[in-house]
Amino acid sequence: MVADEVRTLAQRTQDATKDIESIIVKVQASAQEAVDAIHSAEEKTASCEQSVEASAEALATISGSVSVITRMNTQIAANSGEQGNVAESISRKIDDIGAVAQQAAGHANDTQEASRQLARLADELENLVNQFRA
Repeated sequence: MVADEVRTLAQRTQDATKDIESIIVKVQASAQEAVDAIHSAEEKTASCEQSVEASAEALATISGSVSVITRMNTQIAANSGEQGNVAESISRKIDDIGAVAQQAAGHANDTQEASRQLARLADELENLVNQFRA
């Protein structure tokens, strides 16, 4: 009987050892899966870090470009203001030229009238000279 109990106890011990071994194998497999997941997460984190750095560089470039565009817009606005001033000055000068042209036309009319009067006076003088000769 003692031998049967020893055999039963040995069998139980062997079964318990197999169960413990099976549990250890499962724990080791789970631990390996956790290690693999950690390595994968590290790789993804490094990739994300590189993406963030690239995005930061792109944003810095964009920011620089926006600054350049802002300066260009400021220059364009200033140049547009200057062009407006020049256009206004040209308009005033054209108005002045128009006024001078009107004055010249008036003077031309005056000169024409004076020429007519002078021609009339010359005719009268010629008539008087002809009368004096006669």
